[in-house]
Amino acid sequence: MHRPRILQEAAEELDAAAAYLERERPGYALVFLEAYEEKLGQLARFPETGPLIANAPGGYPLRAFLIGKFPYSIIAGSIDDVVTIVAIAHTSREPNYWHSRVR
Repeated sequence: MHRPRILQEAAEELDAAAAYLERERPGYALVFLEAYEEKLGQLARFPETGPLIANAPGGYPLRAFLIGKFPYSIIAGSIDDVVTIVAIAHTSREPNYWHSRVR
């Protein structure tokens, strides 16, 4: 099992989401990051289990993996034969902002 590659922008989004959650509720960043790691394990083992994102850019089969009970999804798929995390996206803010990352 290989750990998925994560784009720099997605890594920054993960850090920003954890920092925001920690500010809002101390200790919650750890809970969020644990849920992320659990979902990352699923993604690494079964990359085709998340629901497909309709009309994904570049024709890539991208999928959304909800991160536990949090309003964030891991947007990932096989890009150049490597499972790649494209975004850590809030589920109700700025839909599709990450599309330019995979054109």
